[in-house]
Amino acid sequence: MTWLLALDIDGTLAPIAGTPSDALVPDTVLADLRCLAARADVHLVFLTGRDGASAFRLVPIAQATFAPEHGACIYAPGELQSWLAQGAKAPPLGPVLLEWEARCNPPAGAIIERKTTALALHTRQLEPECASSALDAAAELAAGLGLAVLRGRGVVEVAERLASKRDALASIAAAIQPSRLSYIGDDTTDIEALLWVQRQGGEAYFVCSSERPTSPHPDLPTLSAIESVWAWVHAHARAPDA
Repeated sequence: MTWLLALDIDGTLAPIAGTPSDALVPDTVLADLRCLAARADVHLVFLTGRDGASAFRLVPIAQATFAPEHGACIYAPGELQSWLAQGAKAPPLGPVLLEWEARCNPPAGAIIERKTTALALHTRQLEPECASSALDAAAELAAGLGLAVLRGRGVVEVAERLASKRDALASIAAAIQPSRLSYIGDDTTDIEALLWVQRQGGEAYFVCSSERPTSPHPDLPTLSAIESVWAWVHAHARAPDA
């Protein structure tokens, strides 16, 4: 049997932090993930909106597949670690993205994050009304420049072409042909991938939080909090088989 276990990172494995650099996955959870990654019957995938370097900092597990930036890049086991060791040189951002960055003018406390293929405005340290206005303005500017826009919890991401977590996961699954398929995520960017997993007969769980206490889709079962994800991972990591 081959089990493809895909996990989002922020809000699923790492508690949401005020800034992306402050997020951490607890050591006990990392130990369980390493146990899963070492099993011959498990193919572990981290499917995240983060860039590759940031994702590997949070879950430094070379045996896993990484699909950062919502699946814009897919790294087979060992490839992301090798790319980072070689200096992680990415192509420069295009002129339209650079124009958006120059004109965005976010309020104090907001952060623009540079990724490999995209830019993201984070507003979690702002008051809700100010954050909403900043996100709306950033999205409107991006749309006016012809950029693709993706909104999540306290963030707007812009790119010349946004990737899809669903498409990335479908591509990975097609290559692996797993007999068991599972995915856990916590944001609107995860919903299409979660529903796709359900349609394949797999397990899909949406992680609830104080910001989103109920399932965003009536067909999606939930895990009540991030601690319940850690308990779920721990139970499977210590089980004799998946």
